[in-house]
Amino acid sequence: MKKITSKYLIVLAILSLVILGSQMLIQQTIKNSKSDSRIINISGRQRMLSQKLTKSALKMQNAKTERVFEDGRVELKAALALWSQSHQDLQSGSTEIDVSEMNGSRVIKQLFADIDPSFNQIKAAATRLAESNLQQAQQRHLDIWVDQILKYESNFLTLMNKITFEYDRLASAKVEKLSGTEYFLLGFTFLLILLEAFFIFKPMLTDSRKKEQAIEDLNLLREDERSFSASQIKQANQKIKRLRELALQLKEELSEKDKWVTIKTSDHMTQNLLLQGQLDESKSVIDKLKKEIATLRKNPFSPPPIGIGQI
Repeated sequence: MKKITSKYLIVLAILSLVILGSQMLIQQTIKNSKSDSRIINISGRQRMLSQKLTKSALKMQNAKTERVFEDGRVELKAALALWSQSHQDLQSGSTEIDVSEMNGSRVIKQLFADIDPSFNQIKAAATRLAESNLQQAQQRHLDIWVDQILKYESNFLTLMNKITFEYDRLASAKVEKLSGTEYFLLGFTFLLILLEAFFIFKPMLTDSRKKEQAIEDLNLLREDERSFSASQIKQANQKIKRLRELALQLKEELSEKDKWVTIKTSDHMTQNLLLQGQLDESKSVIDKLKKEIATLRKNPFSPPPIGIGQI
C-alpha cells in the first residue's frame, strides 16, 4: 500500500507540473499574442499613415487659402510624428510592445533594411513640408518635396505590406506551435492519467475489493461464531438442565435407598442385640449347669442345688 501511495504521489506531482507548465505556457503565449496583435496593428497603421502623409502633402501643395494650407500642415505634422515613432517602435520596441521575438526573423530584418531608404526619403521630404508656408506652396517650391514623397510612397507601401503579412505569419506560426504543444501536453496528460488508472487506481481498487471481501467474510464468520456460540450455549443449558434433573432424581433415589438401608440396618442391629441377649442368657444358664454338674460329680449323694429341677 505504501508503494502504491508513493507512485500515486509521484504521478500526481508530474501531473501538477504538466498542468502548471501548460498554464504558464498559455499565459506567456497570451501575453505574447497581445503584443503580436499590437505589432500587427501598428505595422498595418503605418500604411495608412504613409497614405495620410501623401494626402496632407498634396493638400498643402494645392492649397489656395491660408486656412486650407494650415490644416494640411497640421495633419502632416501629426501623421509624420506618429508615423516616425511607430517605425522606430517596430524596430526597437517600446513599453507597449516587445518586438524582440518577432524581429528575430531574418525576413523581418531584411524587410526593414529594404524599407529604411524609402522611409528616410519620405520623412525628410515631409519634415521640410511641415516647416514650409503658403507662399512657398504658391511659388511651387513644395513640388520637389511632394514629388519625393510620391516617388517613395509606393515602395514603402509594398514593403510595409510584406512586413505586416510576415508579422501575421509569424504570429500564426506561434499559435500553431502553441496548439501543437498543447496537444502534446494534453496527450501526455491523458497518458499519465491512463498510467495512473492502470498502475495505481486499479491496484488500489483491487486491494479495496479484497479488503471489502475480507471484511465481509470476517463479518460472516463473526455471525457464524455468534450463531454457533448461541447454539452451543443453548445445548449446554439443555444438558445442564438434564444433568440437574438426573442429579435430583439420583439424589431422591439415593435418599430412598439410604432410608431403606438405615431401616434394614436398624432391624439387623435389633435382631443381633436380641440374639446376643439370648446367647448371653443361654451361656449363663450353661455355666450354672456346668457348675452344678461339677458339684454333683464331687458329691453324688448331696441334694441337688436349688434350681436344678427347675431347669
